[in-house]
Amino acid sequence: MTARQHVFAGRIQTMLGEVWQHGQSTCFPQISEELDPQRGKQAVKEGLCTSHVIPIRSGDRVSYLLEFLSHGMAAPDGDMQAMLESLCAQVAQFIDRCRDELRVRQFMTEFDCLFKLSPDGFVVFNT
Repeated sequence: MTARQHVFAGRIQTMLGEVWQHGQSTCFPQISEELDPQRGKQAVKEGLCTSHVIPIRSGDRVSYLLEFLSHGMAAPDGDMQAMLESLCAQVAQFIDRCRDELRVRQFMTEFDCLFKLSPDGFVVFNT
């Protein structure tokens, strides 16, 4: 269980916890303190009454959530929903690429340190 999953495991009763657990885009037409005690109070204070939450997946698991809050937003139609899900897929690809680039940089740094510290010679065969 990752840190993010652990955080939401005890809060499945919240709006975000529901989306995290089920992994499906969800529209909440009425935000209230009962649905999400921590964030609901602030949303009500700011006059925000509707929420649309879309999961961002990495592979087959939810990694992040993208939430839109509004003073009054209708549930998105099919085209809007498809566009939002496409946006989330692109965000997920970007995050995965950034993660991969970081791994490559870390590997290259470790390899460079190992290469510089080694008193032996190296022979590389490219097959």
